Amino acid sequence: MQSIEFKTRDNILLRGWFYIPTVTPAPVVIMTPGFSALKEHVLSPFAEYFQALGFSVLLYDNRNFGESEGLPRFEVDPILQTKDLIDAMDFLKTVKEVNAEKIFLWGTSFSAGNVVKIAAENVPLQAICLQVPFLRGHHASLREKRPDILEALQKKYAIDARARAKGAAPMMTPVVTDDVNKPAIMKEKEAYDYFTRVPSFENQVTLRSIENSGNYFPIEVIHQIKAPTLYIVAKEDTICPANIAYEAYQKTFSKKKWVEIEGHHFSPYDTQFELCARLAGEWFLENVK
Repeated sequence: MQSIEFKTRDNILLRGWFYIPTVTPAPVVIMTPGFSALKEHVLSPFAEYFQALGFSVLLYDNRNFGESEGLPRFEVDPILQTKDLIDAMDFLKTVKEVNAEKIFLWGTSFSAGNVVKIAAENVPLQAICLQVPFLRGHHASLREKRPDILEALQKKYAIDARARAKGAAPMMTPVVTDDVNKPAIMKEKEAYDYFTRVPSFENQVTLRSIENSGNYFPIEVIHQIKAPTLYIVAKEDTICPANIAYEAYQKTFSKKKWVEIEGHHFSPYDTQFELCARLAGEWFLENVK
């Protein structure tokens, strides 16, 4: 593994790790972390697994997070993240160890939604893996079940937007908490344990990150995907529920595979790692053309 960096079209420097297999040039797997996570969040074991199978791997921090540049810090912007994925593909065309005509995308949680958006744009891809995928923003369910909460959120979004327009710092909110009585985006114990295991993780995102994710609906374009698609879904996932993933699976018309694993949203990085890595690796090998 070696450190690597590349620039986006809007001149943001993205930094990450590059894994080189024994035989090159090799097909390449591009990986990015999920919502507010860093490349250190148990992603390198997946990259090393794919490398051992003969793939080159690019794993980088999303803009505004970790070692990558970008302002405001700690802002999740799926539109820009998907554009960055395109820039990553363009960058790989300059890397001699890579066969840039054979690109695979691996997304987990929120980044799986970005993979869907890219694949739906008919970008040439060998195959994609969607692990515990984020496919429908929370605003949809709030609109149906708790319009009062959505209305309150929208008022906060508007206050934040006006303040930022005048030069104020963005409003921030915690990502996780170990106290269910305190505010945070995720209050599950397994979420807290996962995120805080990385010392460099800063437990905050901008309020606009919640707005951006709440309005993000990759499931709406799932029918446009042409690349072979693997779904790895956790049966007890309360963050990205299996029923939403299955709805997406039914709307996927490309070659596809559905696998349910035991455990919760963060089990792929822990008790189910070996299974999830093997499933993704086998899918990639099966679809090398």
